[in-house]
Amino acid sequence: MPLTFFHAQKASAVDPVKIMMVGASITHGHSGDYTWRYRLWQHLQADGVLFDFVGPKTDLRDDNITAGTHDYLDPDFDQDHDATWGRPVLYEKDTIAGEMQAAAPDILLVFIGTNDLLFYSTPAEAAASMGTFIDNARSVNAGIKIVLSYLTPRTVPSGDPWIANLAAYNSLLGSLAAQKTTSQSPVVISDPTPGFDPAVDTYDDTHPSPSGEYKIAAAFANALADNFQIGSQFGAIPTAPAWPQAPTGLIATPASGSANLSWNAVPGATGYYVRYRDVTAGQTTFTRWSSPVTTTSATSVWMTNGHTYEFAISTRRYNFDGPTSNVASVIPGTLAAPTGLTATPGGASASLSWNAVTGATGYYVHYRDVTAGQTTLTRWSNPVTTTSATSVWMTNGHTYEFAISTQNSHGTGPVSAAVSVIPGTLLAPTGLTATPGNASASLSWNAVTGATGYYVHYRDVTA
Repeated sequence: MPLTFFHAQKASAVDPVKIMMVGASITHGHSGDYTWRYRLWQHLQADGVLFDFVGPKTDLRDDNITAGTHDYLDPDFDQDHDATWGRPVLYEKDTIAGEMQAAAPDILLVFIGTNDLLFYSTPAEAAASMGTFIDNARSVNAGIKIVLSYLTPRTVPSGDPWIANLAAYNSLLGSLAAQKTTSQSPVVISDPTPGFDPAVDTYDDTHPSPSGEYKIAAAFANALADNFQIGSQFGAIPTAPAWPQAPTGLIATPASGSANLSWNAVPGATGYYVRYRDVTAGQTTFTRWSSPVTTTSATSVWMTNGHTYEFAISTRRYNFDGPTSNVASVIPGTLAAPTGLTATPGGASASLSWNAVTGATGYYVHYRDVTAGQTTLTRWSNPVTTTSATSVWMTNGHTYEFAISTQNSHGTGPVSAAVSVIPGTLLAPTGLTATPGNASASLSWNAVTGATGYYVHYRDVTA
């Protein structure tokens, strides 16, 4: 098809160009996606284009949430769009007029037709629906500018009807654009297909991965620059970021011959792979479980009590396995961390106490001087056999943190939650009372030996 240039005036400060993206799942996106809409927004922003994405929706699809979600990997962009997961142009042609009346776009970026070819229509029927779509859009705005995208390839077996149908539809779409275009309402093509590899550029053989999102956005950006002088050519496709994102918050809790793992959910995940190694046995690389788990917890069994193991989790998104989480170590057969740790300040010292753990043969005290800039906890060289201890030789006025771990015949378990203390300070007063008066309150409390004064702390709860 010969290339025709349509020159648009640059938007002024009071008249941003309104762009509405119309489509189905590839445009809609799923929780845990960036979306090609985001990548196009980034490009136009960097070019200094004054524009406004418009449309009736801002959401992403989430298979577990009927109402949709806004779990974008980066939500900091103009999220407005007109795309619905599973939508064919067969249906969209009947709604575009109302959507245009509400949003008043200047330009339509249209990526739709995959569902038509898969479930509803022949290529010729889908192209006819697109022709009606254009007519209905023009019934609202006779000067609407339209960019139609060729559909991207999918991973299918050789000889699958999709291959011929895709080629036929894209060819018909190119012809339709040439037939429908006018000087008042140009219709042009966006072509993301060169170099588009569904094995890399989709995560499930159809929907775009981060690299596929870049390629679709680049094709639309080039069409806007070439035909309407909006922005610049996209240029080289950037290296796609590691994806899907790694889970956070992995913890490993020991049990006899096993370990219980838990981590935070990742939006859009279809599963999680557990990776492990036995450090005591000299394993230097992680082994991945053969199958992913679909929840945010797992139990590792057949472990050797007393050995140190390390675990990490990666997110599975259909065909993609993302980077790994933080590493959590655990010694099966050891005991859980004590609870109820308290630290009471004394003169250059602190008195510690905690709850007993059944089966413990001792407890290790871990500490650090926060004021001195220490970032890691140091463990006392020997365990204590009671549920209390006193730390001495401390610097008055420094903030210290303490944590406790449990010892048994299999080794040392995980550390407890840390508590902080400032030696040389005094205990809080007891017996505080507040008596109301007219726009006032009278306070009293018990004296603390050694105090040189007391600070009153207050807040207005009603306000």
